[in-house]
Amino acid sequence: MSESIIESTALKSLRVGIVEDDPTLRLFMQKLIQKPDHHFELAGAWESAEAAVKPLIDSRPHVVVVDLELPTVSGMELIRQLSPRLIETAFVVLTIHDNPDKVFDALRAGANGYLLKSAKPSEIAAGIRQASEGGAPLSQNIARLLIKSFQAPAVPQKKDIPCLTPRESQMIERLAQGMVPKKLPMTWASATKPCGNTSSPCTPNSTSAPAQKPCSSIWSIRRSFSVVFGFFR
Repeated sequence: MSESIIESTALKSLRVGIVEDDPTLRLFMQKLIQKPDHHFELAGAWESAEAAVKPLIDSRPHVVVVDLELPTVSGMELIRQLSPRLIETAFVVLTIHDNPDKVFDALRAGANGYLLKSAKPSEIAAGIRQASEGGAPLSQNIARLLIKSFQAPAVPQKKDIPCLTPRESQMIERLAQGMVPKKLPMTWASATKPCGNTSSPCTPNSTSAPAQKPCSSIWSIRRSFSVVFGFFR
């Protein structure tokens, strides 16, 4: 017996319902479900939530593919009402909406999967089977959106420069943000003092210890401050 025959006999036949108001898409989904190699059985196709409720409760299909934008009662509301009553049925959203809020709302309502209508037919068929087996099929774009929604934006860490006074660090930060030197307060210029052995902020508690290693570069920064303030004043 060939591998293809073994694989086809192993696939469980699934009863699938469709709730889609667009007649073209509804027909497309019916043809997709009825393709022999997918091993699906069409439980029914309805154009509205109202028309689908009773047949779905009576037939209890394995999977129901639901469009969110339905007339009168939305697909999300249909899922919210039926998922507690059809606990053995998987509900898969098939929609054009890739908004993260709609995805979360649909999943909270009871949807087991969320696929975009731009997905390939093979991806939709695979998603239907995955949902029937307890999986949560998601289009790649939807999965990416969900991951990004859980990732907090990176917060830049402020790092103090050794040997600089708090006022000098604030001056550098303002200049880095684009503020021109002439807009800095005049009193800030007095904060730029040479880094000496007796009055250096690098070694405030010592009058004889040599300056710390970073102070040579800090001295250059302070000289630059003096030149900048002198030029703009």
